[in-house]
Amino acid sequence: MTDHDRVIKALAAVPEKNLLIVDLAGELTTEKGALDYELVTERLPDINLAVAEAQAYARATATAIHALTKIPARGQARQLAATEELLVDDDPV
Repeated sequence: MTDHDRVIKALAAVPEKNLLIVDLAGELTTEKGALDYELVTERLPDINLAVAEAQAYARATATAIHALTKIPARGQARQLAATEELLVDDDPV
């Protein structure tokens, strides 16, 4: 698998999302911006689902970032190729 394929696969795995946790943050506060603890208690299943969704999204994003950081920049790729050629040329047969 090429670097390009890895990047495409990693980016495709990151879902486009409007995270539920962001919506819940607005729904679970009072008009003054404090948490409505009674409502939080009532919505615990939704909160747990939102946290799990956010964690899954974070993992998928981390995978994409990892794939992107493993690709050498153009200059680095040329240096690596040149170094590999030198190593092959210097290798006694």
